[in-house]
Order: sequence, then structure tokens, then C-alpha cells
Amino acid sequence: MSHFMRYSAATKTAFFSHLTAFKLKLDVKRRPTSRFLLSGIKHGLDRCTRVCKTKITHNPCPESLKCAVVSEIDR
Repeated sequence: MSHFMRYSAATKTAFFSHLTAFKLKLDVKRRPTSRFLLSGIKHGLDRCTRVCKTKITHNPCPESLKCAVVSEIDR
């Protein structure tokens, strides 16, 4: 092995690859992936923009959005 190899990175990679194989062998369900980024960053930003614009148009009181954080929970 090269002396330039980082042993901590190699150890971490080996651990998580064995953990993944172990979970697959025991048929443990994987964590769901986000569909938000699978379609691309541009599509995700367009979707968030559309959600924010819809929220603003349907909000009766614009002052209630001052310093607000808009989030979409995708299930």
C-alpha cells in the first residue's frame, strides 16, 4: 500500500460497504431517496419557486410571511 493512502478514509469506506452488504443480506429497508434532486437542480428550484408563489397568492395577510421560511415535505 502506498504511504500516501489515508487509512481513516479506507477504513470508513470498508466499514460502510460491509454495513450496506450486511443490510442487503438481512433485507433491511433502505432509507428513501429524495425525488427532489433526482430530477435536477433547475427543476427543483423551479418547483420551490412555484410553491412559494402559490403560497404568496393564497395568503390573506402578506405581513404574516415576514421572516418566514418556506419548506416542502416530499413524501
